[in-house]
Amino acid sequence: REGYSSLTSMAMTVFGVVWIGVGLGSVVILRDGGFSLVLAVLLGTWASDIGAYAIGRMIGRRKLAPAISPGKSVEGFVAGVVVGTVVVWWVLYGQQVVGTLDGVLLGLVVALSGPFGDLLESFVKRDLGVKDSGTILAGHGGVLDRIDAMLVTAPMALFALWLITLL
Repeated sequence: REGYSSLTSMAMTVFGVVWIGVGLGSVVILRDGGFSLVLAVLLGTWASDIGAYAIGRMIGRRKLAPAISPGKSVEGFVAGVVVGTVVVWWVLYGQQVVGTLDGVLLGLVVALSGPFGDLLESFVKRDLGVKDSGTILAGHGGVLDRIDAMLVTAPMALFALWLITLL
């Protein structure tokens, strides 16, 4: 982008490659745990986002990160964490991927990390001075806006699963 030094431009490029590469690569690695694990992480991520949006629109009053994403509320965040956690637990219940308590913990990790992925992408867009990350999905903010949370939840889910197996 014009006005940035070469070093800054290279750093942004490497950041983007690592951010997207690690996120998508983590989804591929999650497949080793079975389809239900991938489904749990994806559905938990989306359910958290939808729950946060719906409740935030209805009763959200306190801003979560107004300088980065002024539409996000604390109330929506809490609702998203609850909804996302329940969805991950529900998808994994009885699947023998993880135990019941571990399913709840994995759900918490997914539901807590998703909003940070969304905020990270919003922060990058604000820093670059763009409204949307692309034009392929007009009105949706671009493809990156559709997968931003998953790019963080998938690696965090992998890390949580690694910790669960160590304990």
